[in-house]
Amino acid sequence: ELSNTAWACATLSEADVPLLAAIASKASATLPLELEKAIVRSRAELRGDLEAAQLFFVNAGELAWSFNFMSQAGHPLLREVSAACLDLGRAFDRNHPLWRPHPDVRPALGPAAWDAARPSIPWQLRGMCL
Repeated sequence: ELSNTAWACATLSEADVPLLAAIASKASATLPLELEKAIVRSRAELRGDLEAAQLFFVNAGELAWSFNFMSQAGHPLLREVSAACLDLGRAFDRNHPLWRPHPDVRPALGPAAWDAARPSIPWQLRGMCL
């Protein structure tokens, strides 16, 4: 998995630019197909589909975290990953209209540009693991 390789690189104290470029190139080529599969699985027609679709978010998050951690926040791959996550989120919204955001967590998200806001780590939530 590319996200695991990128994560492993991020834990090293130095960014390997050629390796990051190779990971980004492969991830860019793989992302559309993986997104398409996740969108289909988001319908949850078969047992295990929903979890498989949600795993896309985990892998995308690991990839984004890795590039951000290595001071590569402006890398074009992150725009692609962000757009893909938004597309999959919209597919979940279409396929599961009864899902509602928990009122104590946050209000529902409306449409926004990929770079509208940078996420922050809610450090005040006890017991939260990232």
